[in-house]
Amino acid sequence: MSCAMSTCVTDLEIIMSFRLYYFLLLLLLSSEGRERKILDDYLNTCLDGKNHKLRPGPEGTLFQKCAPWNKRSCCQRNVTKSIHTSDVWFNFSWHHCAPLSPQCQSYFIQDLCFYECTPNGGPWIVQDSGMKIRKERYFNLPLCSDECNKWWNSCKSDSTCIENWTRGFDWSTGTNKCPKNTQCKKFSKIYKSAKDFCSRRQLRGRQMEQRCSRSSRSPDVKRRRLRRERIDADGAGVVCSSLV
Repeated sequence: MSCAMSTCVTDLEIIMSFRLYYFLLLLLLSSEGRERKILDDYLNTCLDGKNHKLRPGPEGTLFQKCAPWNKRSCCQRNVTKSIHTSDVWFNFSWHHCAPLSPQCQSYFIQDLCFYECTPNGGPWIVQDSGMKIRKERYFNLPLCSDECNKWWNSCKSDSTCIENWTRGFDWSTGTNKCPKNTQCKKFSKIYKSAKDFCSRRQLRGRQMEQRCSRSSRSPDVKRRRLRRERIDADGAGVVCSSLV
């Protein structure tokens, strides 16, 4: 199954049938961090982070690439505006080498909109006790290979200096800098392929999948079972929501 970027976000918005909803409510699930017991705790929940709302809800008009989450969002408009206008996010700059091209930067903005705004990532939320800006993070949240390929094709001529953006930077100045003895090179010289780019660069806890399927891994068996049932209910697949 191929996901059009303009439609992927609505895949998770499909309303479940009454019968299936109550069937899934019988699954009492445990999770790291906040206790989650019923279906809505997983499919209508916000990450525990600095900018995230306690509960998802309508926001009127979100900014540009964050607009798909207008009706049910974990972010507020001022946050989405900052995503689009600030060159630094929590002291992290995408432009640690040359400025990113507009087409490449748009994918990172879109990814950040997803991270801040989606209410649908519950099955992949785990604790993250080592961060000041959040208490939870996503783990192995699926990213469709076709979306990864588009991202890669838009960015492969841009520049970076390290493979893993989560751990590899020098933060001694308070912002991310290229470590000593590294050189800025094209993405295509740093990463071998689209798959290598999406896995090594640690795209906000994403796990690239070859296709939109039920094969994606969530942190524990019970949540994998929940996700499989959700895919059956949607008919489209949770995986396709991972980018937009």
